Amino acid sequence: VEPYVGELWIATTADTMMKDAMEQQKAMDTETMTDEEAAEILHGKASSSAESALKQRKREIKCAFNLREKILPFMEATSPDDAAAFRTAIQKEAGKIADTSFGATFLVTIGFALQIEAEEFLGFHNSALGVGGHAARLKKNRRNMQNNFKLFGAGINAASVGRKAMREVETAQKAIEERRARAAAERASKSIEDDKDDDEPSELDEEQAKLAAQKLEETIPALLELAWAVNIRDISR
Repeated sequence: VEPYVGELWIATTADTMMKDAMEQQKAMDTETMTDEEAAEILHGKASSSAESALKQRKREIKCAFNLREKILPFMEATSPDDAAAFRTAIQKEAGKIADTSFGATFLVTIGFALQIEAEEFLGFHNSALGVGGHAARLKKNRRNMQNNFKLFGAGINAASVGRKAMREVETAQKAIEERRARAAAERASKSIEDDKDDDEPSELDEEQAKLAAQKLEETIPALLELAWAVNIRDISR
């Protein structure tokens, strides 16, 4: 789907965060940093916003060129057979996208975004007083509002699930630490250090790691819901 949506905001943001983390790591060595290097880092941070806006604009233009190339065979069709062949090719491509992970969600979101933008453009140019364009814009704004509400709800849900998982992990960690402390006290009082006692700390660490992994896995659905809410809003823009 990249020709239709470009590089999604989540991927761009992740790349930016990785670069920022690397810059912060370099900035930690303040003793050997020169004034020129410090000024360069500050200049990079100041220009990041402008670079992000420029990257978004390039993304939009690239998608526009891809769409133009995609529909060119239909616009240049000279017979009904050519138009039918174009529709068949598009349906085949849509079927391949639908067979991928979350392909149906992509198709619905991309399809609505393209259709509503076309209706808005044609409405302002072909209808009296641009009534059709205003109607399409109202429909688009209503859908964008719905997407914003979904994003807000998904964000709250992800935060709630994450906090709950953290609390459960912390509670379990405290219980494991208490068990470890009691076991150490018993060994000290009995002066017993057999193989079973030596293995107990590692067993507790393994139990703690399994619990943390389980709780992290339980947060994945909420995180995926949030990620898709972000992607849908991003594509609709």
